[in-house]
Amino acid sequence: MPTNPFQAFLVAVILALSLAACQTAGTGKGPVTVTSMTTPDRILAGKPYEVSLTFTGPEGVSIGRVCFTWSGEGPYCFGNRSLRISGDTKEVIVHLRTNNANSYWLNGYVEYVFEGRKYISNNVERSITVN
Repeated sequence: MPTNPFQAFLVAVILALSLAACQTAGTGKGPVTVTSMTTPDRILAGKPYEVSLTFTGPEGVSIGRVCFTWSGEGPYCFGNRSLRISGDTKEVIVHLRTNNANSYWLNGYVEYVFEGRKYISNNVERSITVN
């Protein structure tokens, strides 16, 4: 048990953050819907490529991370430092890199906060070929 006020405050903050992290709604149950995923036609193994996810939803949505799986492998998630978010077009852009040449089903979704609650969007997927 904490013995001084600072320790008690720190424990309370850690508990509050832990509880907030657990308040995630089910996939696709929130106010944001990812409507499409755009990738380049030509993707080269080991080279970065741009992926865009467009979405619909109310004003005030804060995108936290974008996550992807490649044919079920993952998820691999990218946070704010890796994202470019356009509020005008409601589009999230991230640069990915796939090291192995192959055909994959690329699946993506966004994790976001709206009105203080964390959500996970629906999934969108498309077939990609990495040469």
